Amino acid sequence: RRRCRVLLLCRCNQLRCVCRERQMERGKNGRTGVVVELRQLEAEDYDRGFLQLLAQLTDVGDISREEFNQRFEELARDESHLVVVLEDMSTRRVVGAATLFIERKFIRRCALAGHIEDVVVNKSYRGQNLGVRLVEHLKKVAEVAGCYKIILACSEGNVPFYERCGFKRKEIEMAYYIPAHPTNNSSNSSNNNAASKPQQPPTPTPTPTRTFNIKTAARL
Repeated sequence: RRRCRVLLLCRCNQLRCVCRERQMERGKNGRTGVVVELRQLEAEDYDRGFLQLLAQLTDVGDISREEFNQRFEELARDESHLVVVLEDMSTRRVVGAATLFIERKFIRRCALAGHIEDVVVNKSYRGQNLGVRLVEHLKKVAEVAGCYKIILACSEGNVPFYERCGFKRKEIEMAYYIPAHPTNNSSNSSNNNAASKPQQPPTPTPTPTRTFNIKTAARL
């Protein structure tokens, strides 16, 4: 039986089912490619190469199954975060991933803004528009959730890709990395000593006063 997701159309409070996405992708050479499925992140993706995929994007570190499950449960309860993946159905490996989180603002009459983060496609699967598929899906989710804009940060080399997805250059991104944070120290240290330091438990996220659930807006 094909699994379905529920899309909540926020403005008209109408529910409709949309079948879980599965489609045949084609490579640059025109030959039939792999069958990939777009869905939400699952706990079992720890064994399907999700963290190894993220390592193609940035530093991930050595994450145990217990640590992964704890963060997975935290995000599962967080109504403002959505992590989606692409799974190669022939190998059962995660070959693409992206994250959307929604920021609650006071401006524009308490508007919502979407942020797309951590977009990555396995190097062996690039050139098949899988990245476009991830971004376009999250754009639709943000629209359904009621966001008035979607923003992201990228390298100069990725600007043409996001322009093809409809994004435009807007102002300048700034970043400040906390010097004392263990992950920053471990990234810059050759002996990786900071990784052995005990970390403080995460601060619980307060319950939002404005209720919407991004998982309901795009349940895959």
